[in-house]
Amino acid sequence: MKVGNPAELKVPELDEPIKGRVSLVSPALDPGSTTIEVWVEAVKSDPALRPGMSLEVSMTAKTVKDAIVVPTAAVFKNAEAPDYVLLAGSDEKAHQKTVRLGIRNSELTQIAGGINPGDPVVTTEAMQFPTARR
Repeated sequence: MKVGNPAELKVPELDEPIKGRVSLVSPALDPGSTTIEVWVEAVKSDPALRPGMSLEVSMTAKTVKDAIVVPTAAVFKNAEAPDYVLLAGSDEKAHQKTVRLGIRNSELTQIAGGINPGDPVVTTEAMQFPTARR
């Protein structure tokens, strides 16, 4: 997280978020809660923003151009082995493929190595709802 990173301010009364940016990242860390103070300012003023109001803020700490990403739920961990994904094989079976992970969030995970763009990654949705067979 650094000054200048993009952010979005989600105001309950508005349909669209307000664009913002990180304006301050405190160097002090609260050791009791591992909380750090971050200030975000709106890029353009908006009358919907009022002092003391509560809103949701989303910040982008890092981005990678042309990254290979998969749903986070499609990445599996094993205590004895590295992270892996399942690839759909031409034999109609899932095959375990070891991957090296990059940036992660709750929705998407960057795959920094181990698979290629276009590889057929099996998602948890596919495993829960298999296709019909004869």
